[in-house]
Amino acid sequence: MRLQFITDYRGSLSRSRICRLIGVTDRGLRAWKRRPPSLRQRRDLILLAHIREQHRLCLGSYGRPRMTEELKALGLQIGQRRVGRLMHQNNITVVRTRKLKRTTDSHHTFNIAPNLLKQDFSASAPNQPRTAIHIFQQNAITADRVRLIGRTSERLVAPCPTPSLA
Repeated sequence: MRLQFITDYRGSLSRSRICRLIGVTDRGLRAWKRRPPSLRQRRDLILLAHIREQHRLCLGSYGRPRMTEELKALGLQIGQRRVGRLMHQNNITVVRTRKLKRTTDSHHTFNIAPNLLKQDFSASAPNQPRTAIHIFQQNAITADRVRLIGRTSERLVAPCPTPSLA
């Protein structure tokens, strides 16, 4: 790992100087570069080719557990941790798709309120076509006032302020 760091980040410093800083001999670095890949590295490359192929075939939807099962079905002896390590090191990730959540049910069987305005919002005079919400609020305010006056006949009750319809 230190040797790989030296080869990746060798820039303004000489090779012998960076080797001294990290604590590696220059001769050891050259021997490491000439050394062939180990048996484990070669097997990892073979497994990685299988993982990439299965990832392509499953359209990127298989994660570590299902990928391991697919590779075992192909006859490869491999564990989940090794598959996870190889996928993580090579940025092989699962493409997660979410189902479209339907929020509106247009074919419900509930009662539908009648369209009293018939989509005609033009006004012949100020404050003429009022919506059902305004009518309901005005009726509720009037009913509250009648209820308050009826309950408190002995004492004087201030009229309810009308809420602003902003």
